Amino acid sequence: MEVSETIAVLGAVGTFSYTLISLVKMTFSHWRHQKLADLQSATMTKIVDKLGTSPELLAWLQTGDLKKFLDVERVPAEVPQAAPQSRILNAMQAGAVLTAGGLGLLVVPRTESNWEALGFLGPVVLAVGIGFLAASAASYLLSAKLGMVSAGERE
Repeated sequence: MEVSETIAVLGAVGTFSYTLISLVKMTFSHWRHQKLADLQSATMTKIVDKLGTSPELLAWLQTGDLKKFLDVERVPAEVPQAAPQSRILNAMQAGAVLTAGGLGLLVVPRTESNWEALGFLGPVVLAVGIGFLAASAASYLLSAKLGMVSAGERE
């Protein structure tokens, strides 16, 4: 098997694995959110049944207890976003790894059998790594300017 075929097979296996893992994760997340929604619905039904009359329900709604209850038991509409610091760190890590990998592919001894694949792959991986590093730097600067990163976290 040639180097280019090996790279294609590894790319296909990696893509398939990532897709499968993402689908499993989304399925479990959906089940969790569905169970939370069912629990909240059952709890609200029991509360309404317990209060019974409209004046009691109206008085309870006006106390603000419902808002507190819904804030605690609320089912998130989407997966909560990570803090800007973790997203910036993830981009920096990916950029460092890809940049090192791209440089490694450029330094690999080139023979006629691997030049075709590595001659193309090295600069592409290096460019993607540098792009991740630039994106993380831009994200950090923008987050700092918008006040999403406090002064203590910047240092």
